[in-house]
Amino acid sequence: MGASPSPGRSNVAIPLRKEMPATAVVAGDLTFVARMRHNRNCARLRGRAPSGRHRPGQARRQIRFAPKPVSGMMPRVSAAFQPNNPQRFESALRRFDAENSRDPNIETVNGISHPREKLYAQRLTGWVLRLCPDASEELRLAARCQHLCRWEIPRQAYPMTRAGYLQWRATLKKFHAQKAGDILREAGYPEDAIRRVQDLNLKKLFPDDPETRVLEDALCLVFLEFQLAGLAARTAEEKIINAIQKSWGKMSSAARSEALKLNYGEREKALLQRALNG
Repeated sequence: MGASPSPGRSNVAIPLRKEMPATAVVAGDLTFVARMRHNRNCARLRGRAPSGRHRPGQARRQIRFAPKPVSGMMPRVSAAFQPNNPQRFESALRRFDAENSRDPNIETVNGISHPREKLYAQRLTGWVLRLCPDASEELRLAARCQHLCRWEIPRQAYPMTRAGYLQWRATLKKFHAQKAGDILREAGYPEDAIRRVQDLNLKKLFPDDPETRVLEDALCLVFLEFQLAGLAARTAEEKIINAIQKSWGKMSSAARSEALKLNYGEREKALLQRALNG
């Protein structure tokens, strides 16, 4: 899929990876992966990477945006993934997608309308699998329900202040985790698996837990690839630069490398350059 062009952009569009149904993206190549193997394959994402901000006395650097390879358009999914109970896993994914399909907010891509949160969940899943093809069952579930039914608690329900924003975000995290837990319980998941998914949703062990770091990296990459341009068009530059710097500060070196491969418009490139040299 591709985004529609906007005035003043050097690139025709920021390419969107082809969205795939739950059974194709996550459950199509069903495979069980032992925890030790998963942690080994995702260990490169462990630990905090050094900040990309400019320090006094340090020469400013020109950020190089690597061309995005064609093969990078699709997530690399391990052909060995097999959930403990495929029917239960697919049932949970279908329930998550069904809930997010009720989102009244619509995003149009290539002339096709999508419920915003369902599209977001597919994009987040795609990035998780690109970063960690051997992602565990719990991580895949967490990606699919990270913003579950987000529209039910609108930002406008809280004061339009910094404190109101933080209160809204804290409420959303608990809401998503609780709703995801209810669905997983109905699907037949044991309590330890439910707690693990909820811990990932809440990012309780960030940045020490490798899976939580993968999820945070994926969230930041979804923002940069799919949301930055729209936000930059309606937000003051200093706020955008601050948002980029906060995201960059949370990302692993592997995720930063992926971010520099994305296709940005000239304005977004300039903002990213300023943010990383800032």
